[in-house]
Amino acid sequence: MNNPKSILITGGAGFIGSVLAGYLCNRGYTDLIIVDRFNNPAKLRNLEGKSIAQKIESTDLFQCLENGTIKPDFIFHLGARIDTLKADYSEFENQNVSFAQRLWQYATLNEVPFIYASSAATYGNEDENSDDEKLLNTLHPMGGYGMAKHEFDLWAVSQASKPPLWVGLKFFNVYGPNEYHKEGRYSMVYRCFREALNEGTVRLFGSHKTSITDGGHMRDFIYVLDVVKVCEWFLSRWKAGKLSHLSGIYNVGTATPRTYNDLAYSVFKSLGLKAKITYEEIPSTIREGYKDVICGSIDKLRNAGYADPMFTLEEGIGEYIEHYLKEKRFY
Repeated sequence: MNNPKSILITGGAGFIGSVLAGYLCNRGYTDLIIVDRFNNPAKLRNLEGKSIAQKIESTDLFQCLENGTIKPDFIFHLGARIDTLKADYSEFENQNVSFAQRLWQYATLNEVPFIYASSAATYGNEDENSDDEKLLNTLHPMGGYGMAKHEFDLWAVSQASKPPLWVGLKFFNVYGPNEYHKEGRYSMVYRCFREALNEGTVRLFGSHKTSITDGGHMRDFIYVLDVVKVCEWFLSRWKAGKLSHLSGIYNVGTATPRTYNDLAYSVFKSLGLKAKITYEEIPSTIREGYKDVICGSIDKLRNAGYADPMFTLEEGIGEYIEHYLKEKRFY
């Protein structure tokens, strides 16, 4: 039986990190150490009303760890540079690889469980999207973000010394509350919500293939509450001492791809508005790598024991709009 009390969350003031912090607070965890860059007032609102023990600037984290100012019992490393369309790999090297490696090494040396955010962006143009670690070397991610996440996955798997529990979570298309600060990197759900209200129409990509209808490209859209429930499930397994074969890399999605049209229609329905969609040509700069379908099996996660049902797209969008977006509430 393990009893983690002090929990460190990097990226803890951001989208997924702040929802995880709130979710853990609701379950009685109050000794939370939030690591982030706190220079964005809009992002700070994500932490209002939460029981936070300490806030640490990301630039000060390793000094605090080395001098013993903080001694976490469990680490969620969710902080990352996320400009997915930037092509320059060097811009992602520091935060998404080197920073993560240093934190992993601390966790290994001090025997602290380490859960980190990987990404479905590591799959590139692969069709299989398998989370089998043996297939990592076959992946060819596109863009600096996916490449950096993939490099860390490869590095983690190759290490002879590892934390007592280590888990890489490959998130698919996440949406939900606390993304108001993201400015241009909003989820498609939030973007469609804003367009539907402000413009009366939602803009989606058309199709340049006869096999795909306009707005018919498919993605695995997962509600952020499902993401943090998965994170907390690994924490609960550690707490219960049920660790057999849990370390590894896992897809985190719904395993049910849905079209952008499905998403847009669901947004209009939740708002009580008549649907109107405008289709635009896919820019030539991304057309070649724009996949028809992005989804992956979550059998590995299910086989590990995670049994909770995932929100359907309609359920997630309905809750997001009704309980959060209409009044700009935070989780």
